[in-house]
Amino acid sequence: MIAVDRPPSRAAKEDWASHALQYRVSTTLARILARVLHRGIVVEGVENLPRSGRVILASNHISVLDPPVIGIAVSRWRFPHYLAKRELLRLEPFGMILRSWGTIPVDRGRGDTGAIRTVLRLLEREGCMVIFPEGTRQKPGRVSRAKPGVGYLAKESGAPVVPLRVRNTEWLVGRRPFRVTLGRPMTFEGEYQEFAERVLEAIYGL
Repeated sequence: MIAVDRPPSRAAKEDWASHALQYRVSTTLARILARVLHRGIVVEGVENLPRSGRVILASNHISVLDPPVIGIAVSRWRFPHYLAKRELLRLEPFGMILRSWGTIPVDRGRGDTGAIRTVLRLLEREGCMVIFPEGTRQKPGRVSRAKPGVGYLAKESGAPVVPLRVRNTEWLVGRRPFRVTLGRPMTFEGEYQEFAERVLEAIYGL
């Protein structure tokens, strides 16, 4: 079994305590599947990932495979959390897997302020959060306008934002490995929308 380091932050440690076995098993199986189906995962720029403290990973989004690929890529150093439609967490055993991977349910049919408060509490407790600034999946090669949410979360939490680009996840089976590239951390400045656009530009510049 592939060893996964204990996450260093307090929030991550609490999550780890409740989901350790499920998380180890699921990440190990996912790594094996990635090697079999896609020649594994290549991670670049991992020196840019803070090993402790609050952090937001802001990524492009081209496939439903993006969250697990990102999770596997950083799992030796951090325990990332995600937002997902509430309905997905009600589908067992899929919901159990999502919960073990730190997924926060969100009601996409309305402005879910409760989910936003949960994300801010997680960051205040030194957690790691994955955000997709474009808000939804995009076809490879296409870029949408950034949503201001990443700017709001960065300012309200004081968390640095690490731009992240994921590649080759549009195919479940492929000859090239999944690739995850992390850029230098960014500190909030300016307005929400302006900062979000700079984050998106940094993502696609990787």
